[in-house]
Amino acid sequence: MVGRWCTVVWLALAAGCSFERGGSDGTRDAGSTSSDAAPGDAGDQPDGGGQCTTGALDFSPDNWIEVDDDSLDLTDDFAVEAWVRPREVGGEHQIVSRHDDGASEGYVLMIKDSEPEFRIYYSDDSGPPSHCDCRKSGEEVVADEWVHLAGSFSGGTSYLYKNGVLIDVCVCQDICSGNCDGDVAGYGGPMAIGIEASRLDRFAADGLIDDVHVLASPITASFDPATSGSCATDSLLLFRFDAPVGQELTSGCGTGVTGRLGSDSGADLNDPTAVEVDCPVP
Repeated sequence: MVGRWCTVVWLALAAGCSFERGGSDGTRDAGSTSSDAAPGDAGDQPDGGGQCTTGALDFSPDNWIEVDDDSLDLTDDFAVEAWVRPREVGGEHQIVSRHDDGASEGYVLMIKDSEPEFRIYYSDDSGPPSHCDCRKSGEEVVADEWVHLAGSFSGGTSYLYKNGVLIDVCVCQDICSGNCDGDVAGYGGPMAIGIEASRLDRFAADGLIDDVHVLASPITASFDPATSGSCATDSLLLFRFDAPVGQELTSGCGTGVTGRLGSDSGADLNDPTAVEVDCPVP
């Protein structure tokens, strides 16, 4: 299988596409190599150390991945990122979803009306869901082009990124629809990739998704998106979707998080398709 070459940005060539998470300033050091990769993970695989991967998953509107792990029930100081090549960008397409809109719980990274959005929910039993929608007008996502999307939350503020560039900082109390005070409301259900987590029947992604990464620390400054496939000390989940892809998924970075393609009633039902693609280029 032909590998996907690191053509994301010229900096990635010099940096080897690897990084360490920075300190309290939230930056990433694109010129450092992560030293925390577990055996069998980024440190010793052909695609490890942040090298560009050899595949992605192709999601049609009835495909998804479910990830059932309590470590992903994050309420403060966390980040979610993924590479996406959407076929459809109009309407709402949830890329990484761990939330229940009706119960006002959790968080979701999405494309909505052609724009990236990171939405977090606050507990609210008094009426409609209270949520903080961090999005930026004029930062449209283009169909059939790779784009790196990321959202982060810390101390009542959300951060939204497109291709590693910080495009919006959202103080949630200022833009809240309802009562946005405190931490994100925890959601006890599974995470879903490619569809809404609490329903599995709407807001589906249509296109390719790669290098889904969830971290237990926030990102608060622009970064090199070529690092998204690299392990960090605070990585909770990293799915590189490298071939071969089986029904059951195991996260990289030595974490215990696992996922399953599609429904739990058997293979090839609601399963995204593993494909070989070129390296994402912003």
